Amino acid sequence: MARYRVAITMQVSTASSITAARLRPLRPVEIKELGADMLRVVIDRHGSDARCAARRAFDDINSILNGVTFTRPPVWTARQLGLLGLRRRSAGRLSPGDDDDGLGGVREPRRPTPPIFSASLALDLPRD
Repeated sequence: MARYRVAITMQVSTASSITAARLRPLRPVEIKELGADMLRVVIDRHGSDARCAARRAFDDINSILNGVTFTRPPVWTARQLGLLGLRRRSAGRLSPGDDDDGLGGVREPRRPTPPIFSASLALDLPRD
């Protein structure tokens, strides 16, 4: 498994200084406060690909930030460390929870057309 440097930018519900203080025990980590509720966390993780490393980094962060909700889904960028990682960067968006709204990829079915001789069918006939 390759080693990746993952940068995760997240907007949290609490003040970023409190959240940053809770992330300090996670080593080695670099934390930068971007705003009152925005953080960028840079951490090195192993993974089979960049998405796997980002998911592992997010799982580590999420386990420490127990009870903190994310205002928006976190965004990540990852770069492979070493010579193979030159000029190759991956990026994506993480979903912190279940976000399929229970639909499971199913669209709402189309409404059936009413029968021809139905009372629900209203026609405007042209007037002469």
